[in-house]
Amino acid sequence: MSEAASSLASSAVDIEKDDLITPPPERQDNNTKQQGRLPINVIGTDTSPAPTVRVTLLQGRPGPKRTPFYMMADGTGTIATYIHLPAFKSKMPVYGIDSPFLRCPTRLNKEVGIEGVAKLIVDALVTAQPKGPMMIGGEAAGSIVAFKVSRQLGRLGRQVPGLVLIDMCCPRSSLLDEDKMNSEDDASFAIFENAASKDGLWSVGSTTQNHFRAYHVAMHAYHPPYMTEQERPAHTAVIWAEKGMVNRVVGNEKLMRLLADQGIPTTSYPGYMEDPKLGAFACLVQDRTEADLGPNGWEKYIAGEVFALSVNGDHLDLPMPGYVHLLHQQMEKAFVYFQG
Repeated sequence: MSEAASSLASSAVDIEKDDLITPPPERQDNNTKQQGRLPINVIGTDTSPAPTVRVTLLQGRPGPKRTPFYMMADGTGTIATYIHLPAFKSKMPVYGIDSPFLRCPTRLNKEVGIEGVAKLIVDALVTAQPKGPMMIGGEAAGSIVAFKVSRQLGRLGRQVPGLVLIDMCCPRSSLLDEDKMNSEDDASFAIFENAASKDGLWSVGSTTQNHFRAYHVAMHAYHPPYMTEQERPAHTAVIWAEKGMVNRVVGNEKLMRLLADQGIPTTSYPGYMEDPKLGAFACLVQDRTEADLGPNGWEKYIAGEVFALSVNGDHLDLPMPGYVHLLHQQMEKAFVYFQG
């Protein structure tokens, strides 16, 4: 992390019944039986640390005339993904938010889910910034968290001028069979680990693996309704990777056979970006055509227009040196779009 990075807020947020927000009954998400609530017994006998929300200033200088931009960590749980981003022209403050479950991934289960992750983050955000607008964003699994954070802020009446979603398919109905989900999860991480190790810029340890899997399960169980007018951000942009990660493992017979055994296609077909059977595997498809680089269902969940952009690289390339400047350029276009 750069020397300029500093901590804005760091606090352990206990999961207690009295701290929870319940969405309006007519618009409750259907991903848990207690809509909008974290189960009271989440802590149970788990001896790992309590979930903690850490908000870190990555670049820029806070000021009354600068709307801050908060970026949610991806499936690894850490904001290290964003440390290579160049400074933005506006000099706006850019904050990274680690997953609350980064150091305690065993506490993140289907009952806590994306709803619970976002709830902890929103509590921290409204404490750190009691008033004023804030932009929200995230890459990969962080996009799903960003979507949920944005909608929860909207429910609280907070203004979200812009939402940035980076290379993540919209929520879709998904696997319900536990064994099938675990099997797909093993395949997903095996391919991610192999692909990530190719350039030596990613480190995949046991904590990362556990968090990756916990987010994977949480995303499978997340089936939100479309946003209401109150929940919707003022503007939304999605940025896609144009290349598939399968190019990184195409020479690995074992992994290619694993994909075939899971029934996962490696070439594009009409509508694959919204196909629920692909799940996290959509980023593997070899190349995305022009038709695959639109809103791809996000316009339904946002219930409005989505500005679609793309980068000539694959899912893992985007935040890395050699490509991050291209991602930065597209993000700058998104911020111009947010200004109307």
